[in-house]
Amino acid sequence: MKNKEKIISIIILVASFSLFSMIANSEAPVIVAAIKYYHSSFSTISDLPVLRGILNLFISFFVFSIIIKMGYKKALIFGILIIGLSCLLIPIFNNFISLIILFGMVGAIFGITKISIYSLVTAVAETRKEHASYLNLLEGFFMLGLVATYFLFGWFINFGNPGWTYVYYIYAALAVIMVFVLIFLKIDETKIQSKNTKPINEYKKMPQILCMPVPLILLIVVGLYASIDSILFEWIPSIYKYGIHMSATKSIDIAAFIALFYAIGRIIGAYFIKSVRWSIYLLATMTLAVIYMAFIIILFKTSSLKASFFDSSILAAYLLPAIGLFTGPIAPLLSSLTIKSVKSHFTGSIMVLIIIFSAIISMISQKAFGSLMSDIGPIEAFEYLLYPFVLLWIIFFILNLFHKQISNPTIKKPAFTGRGINSKEFEIATKRFVKGEKTQEIFTAIKNGYKTRDKSTICIDDIELLRIKPRIKWVIEKLKQQEFEFDSKILDAGSWTGAFANEIYKAGYHNITCLDLAKSVCKMGADSFPHLKYINDDIETFIPESKYDVVLLCELVEHLVTPFETIERIRKHFLNDGGVILTTIPDEEYVSEDFKEERYEHIYPITRSELKDLAYGPIDEIPITKSYTWYCVVIKK
Repeated sequence: MKNKEKIISIIILVASFSLFSMIANSEAPVIVAAIKYYHSSFSTISDLPVLRGILNLFISFFVFSIIIKMGYKKALIFGILIIGLSCLLIPIFNNFISLIILFGMVGAIFGITKISIYSLVTAVAETRKEHASYLNLLEGFFMLGLVATYFLFGWFINFGNPGWTYVYYIYAALAVIMVFVLIFLKIDETKIQSKNTKPINEYKKMPQILCMPVPLILLIVVGLYASIDSILFEWIPSIYKYGIHMSATKSIDIAAFIALFYAIGRIIGAYFIKSVRWSIYLLATMTLAVIYMAFIIILFKTSSLKASFFDSSILAAYLLPAIGLFTGPIAPLLSSLTIKSVKSHFTGSIMVLIIIFSAIISMISQKAFGSLMSDIGPIEAFEYLLYPFVLLWIIFFILNLFHKQISNPTIKKPAFTGRGINSKEFEIATKRFVKGEKTQEIFTAIKNGYKTRDKSTICIDDIELLRIKPRIKWVIEKLKQQEFEFDSKILDAGSWTGAFANEIYKAGYHNITCLDLAKSVCKMGADSFPHLKYINDDIETFIPESKYDVVLLCELVEHLVTPFETIERIRKHFLNDGGVILTTIPDEEYVSEDFKEERYEHIYPITRSELKDLAYGPIDEIPITKSYTWYCVVIKK
């Protein structure tokens, strides 16, 4: 995607998220209005966020059926349209039931809207830092939408009943405008959703994610943080109005500054997160948040409640919104870490899990806080918020200690591409590696076993060419089907001597480069095929000087320690626009047989289901023997 198109796409997605924020976050000022005009209690009003959470949770389980059937952009358009139409119910009926319907719809549509927007941002972003920056920007403007809705309500609530409900006519009109803008948005969704994806496959990924320690821990942390956010945004106006007896307008207006400071914090965070390690950033911001929260609670506790500006509770009310500077950047950073803790084809699944965990924990917290306010009073209930703040600080401190394991970098420790290695050194090192002893000495031994391969054992013969002939035919067919020109730039990674690449060269594709880890192999290949270019390097750490149209990974992926990370890195950083990866991989049974016979040349058995998530189009199969086959897959950028 060109830079101009990327900027336009992000602006439209930010505007959509801001509008959704204005409608969804109108719940806090609505609580003040409902207590004032409908005479509802704290406990009864707390049912609104609980109902929203229940519907959010329920619909989240069916969100894939909607999104996969419609596509992310169409699902976003559908969500904005439904929410906009639901806004009309408030001024038309003006009762508590209409509030229940609107915020029930907000809960139902929330998952669809957020997953669609976050997934589309993931499709636009090219790097981890860019992704985190975009999410901070997105969440920053989400807060600005909240600020706008607070100030609008602060103004409309002065019109009495039913005048305060007319603000929803504005929301409905903005929703219709946004729908028309989204219709013309162009984003390639193939990066985040393959053509063959079925809803059942996405649901099957959820248990897989929950079995992964890092994503599971991050999901719990996201849910805990979301519960703090939801209490601050939903209940602060009511705490001001009924705890320190401010007017309804002033309570809403001052509370609006919480969202404003959140927005500022997230926009600033979008800049700083590019240059500061995420774990240090989380710990630093949470440390400041805990200290500031303790200071605000002290001001509330020492209050005389005389409703004077110089009274400490009034001062606390004016100072409290600034906490958003510290807590604001946390949510998008946690979301980005959680999304990036899994492979890109798990994006939709983990987004649903983020919403589910946030909904469950927030729903319990909201109901508990509402009941606590009824039982002991608004100010006393607010003091209990310090406990989850301290708990989060402890968690962030622990995460900082294990930041390397959580970061899941794209480039990991170097692996090898050892075709046909049988040295004793290699077997011993690999056997220890398979058992999980991932020491640098083992990797060194593996690489040395390959790099120092005796040149006399390397050969290019008719048997080798006969074995690779079916795969050569498949690669050439795919090059023609994808309409690549003969001068297209091709990289054959794990090329061995270049016998495979030479056959591609004979078919007319002359701009081909061979890359292999073994220096002796590259030298022999260069002697045998002087018309080919050779690079002696490791594909898992190789940084190309320029991009390629096609990258061949033939009989290579199963030799890698980090196959999926390597594929993702190649897809993001090696390919030109429209580029493809062509990979051929022996089936998992063939690779597993090596382990049974204690041959450890193959490291990672790749399953058909794993390939299906990566593939663009069907998986082709070429028989190796009567029992085994090659999987042949096209992977697009």
